[in-house]
Amino acid sequence: MSGDATEGRSGRQSGRAELVQRITVLLGEIEALGQRADDVPPPILSEMRVILENARRVLEACTQRAKPDTDGDPQPDVDREILERMYRALGTGRGAKR
Repeated sequence: MSGDATEGRSGRQSGRAELVQRITVLLGEIEALGQRADDVPPPILSEMRVILENARRVLEACTQRAKPDTDGDPQPDVDREILERMYRALGTGRGAKR
């Protein structure tokens, strides 16, 4: 461990990606079991398919959020002209108080 701040973030992201992949495989196995079940009533099978589809949507949302930031921590957009005027005004006000 080098102590780099991005090291922890990338470790969490790769761990999340592995977890999403594992859950995706398990959902596929559940679906396969449901297709092979002869004694399960059709309404329960339909409900299972809806639940699996919802779970897949949640996993898709997780993978969209898990994509690494290429820019790192986002910074605000600053209007330099306004910032300069603000500092000039602060400087002028400070001189007048003395």
